[in-house]
Amino acid sequence: MKRDLTENMEDKGLEFLANCLSNCTEDDIMHLASAVENLMKRGKQQEYQKKISFVKKYHVKGNGDIRSIITITRAGKEYYYTRLKGEKTITAKTLEELIEKLYQHYSKEFQPEDFSVEKAWKMYLAEYRSMNPSKTKTLRNIESEYDRFISKEFAERDIRKITAADIERYAQKLVVENDLKKKAFLNFKSLLNRIFDTAVYEGWVAYNPAKNIRNIRLLEMCDQSLSARETEDVLLSEEEWNAVFAETARRKNLNRNKGYYYFDAMIRLHAEIGCRPGELCAIRWKDIKTPSGNQGSPSLHIHAQIKENGSAKKRYEYVPVTKNEKGISRGGRYFPLTQKMMGILEEVKVMQESKGVNTEYVFAHIDGSFILPEAYAEYVHSVFQRVGIQGKTSYVFRRGVNQLLDERGVSPTNRAKLLGHTVQTNLTCYTFGSRDIVEIGRQALESK
Repeated sequence: MKRDLTENMEDKGLEFLANCLSNCTEDDIMHLASAVENLMKRGKQQEYQKKISFVKKYHVKGNGDIRSIITITRAGKEYYYTRLKGEKTITAKTLEELIEKLYQHYSKEFQPEDFSVEKAWKMYLAEYRSMNPSKTKTLRNIESEYDRFISKEFAERDIRKITAADIERYAQKLVVENDLKKKAFLNFKSLLNRIFDTAVYEGWVAYNPAKNIRNIRLLEMCDQSLSARETEDVLLSEEEWNAVFAETARRKNLNRNKGYYYFDAMIRLHAEIGCRPGELCAIRWKDIKTPSGNQGSPSLHIHAQIKENGSAKKRYEYVPVTKNEKGISRGGRYFPLTQKMMGILEEVKVMQESKGVNTEYVFAHIDGSFILPEAYAEYVHSVFQRVGIQGKTSYVFRRGVNQLLDERGVSPTNRAKLLGHTVQTNLTCYTFGSRDIVEIGRQALESK
């Protein structure tokens, strides 16, 4: 019995001991306790032998011979003694203690130090956080940029071995594969400068190679113009639209999503009006204008946004100015409401009443507070991921509405007014070239 218990314990470990104690006699338990002590001694001996092997590897002279360890006597007591490089000595009362000291010394000396891009980034981030504790918005932004721009492979590279050519190749691949715009590229460049400047400050590198990459050529690759792009590369196809709406409808009926009743309607209305996410979250019931009689058509007054204010206590707030108004309200803009849009809004109203939601906002939580643009963006992203849509965001809604208006003959000036940006922005960032440009040109020339 004793031998079986001991053998099983050696094979299965202490878990076996815990499971079988209730079936053991007192004699068995005493035997097991002795076995446990022997196992612990064996483990310590194995660990000690590993440390001896490590010390033998590094505690050597210039010719490769192992440095000697001798015993000396001081004040009638015996000590173990050895000499390190540079005439430094180490003494200890026991051989085990001396081996431990040598192990700790050489572990620090020969343990490979982390000179990765990620380590430099973490050092910069820690320094920035300590110096700017109140700038929570900026911290979130730069952390998000790091996750977006720096791949795992690049993060693990030794920053001391990265050249300007390496960075330029990485930047070119990043721009092309992720369709970066000029602003995003400049944010990426700023992030690189932060990381490499930290490495310079720490003495890891002599200079910042990111400052030597050719911005002009890379910025040319960041052309935001859609005139030469195909709509299927940027917008959603009919099949993708159907998949998105089917997924949001499915989620709405799940028990865990009952508290997020508004997301399905948010996406459907967003696809119809094409406003900015922050503007969508800021829509209030009184912004819906429904003239009585024949005094015009219903419209939506878009004149505010939900925006981060950078405060640690109150991160988001309702701001009565749209993004394009640059901080000074000019009355916002009005967008026509179709029967389909009115139906979606009525659906939301009924849901709010059924749930007892008392709020001024069209899209609100159960407690009546507005929806955060960040939460809405995360929802859209998760839906797109679920149905297999890659590399696209809620901006497909905004561009899709512009495309529809363009196809219906609405001029660039009026499209810009409806969507809330400049004519130049509309033509550059939202308008596609026609596939039938040759035929369109021929008809125009023949009609002269």
